Amino acid sequence: MDDLRTWLEAEEEKASEERCLRTKQDIKAGTMLYRKRPLVWSINPAHRKSTCDYCFKSDPDMKMNRCSRCKTVIYCSRECQLNAWRAYHKL
Repeated sequence: MDDLRTWLEAEEEKASEERCLRTKQDIKAGTMLYRKRPLVWSINPAHRKSTCDYCFKSDPDMKMNRCSRCKTVIYCSRECQLNAWRAYHKL
């Protein structure tokens, strides 16, 4: 029993150092447990011209809109451009 307790304590310590979720009950496969926008992201250079910098929609045939100010980031819609501007891009 002491071996189990030692193992559990070690697992709890590891879990506090890592990003993870633990549960005390069964969870149905496919259940959303946690969702959050990433703090930092990067778009693969190979997909740079066909991926929205805000929502990450990717379609080589979609017309993308380039930011008229920085001329670097692109968006799939005016809505994504406005959302990005409000959230972080104007910084």
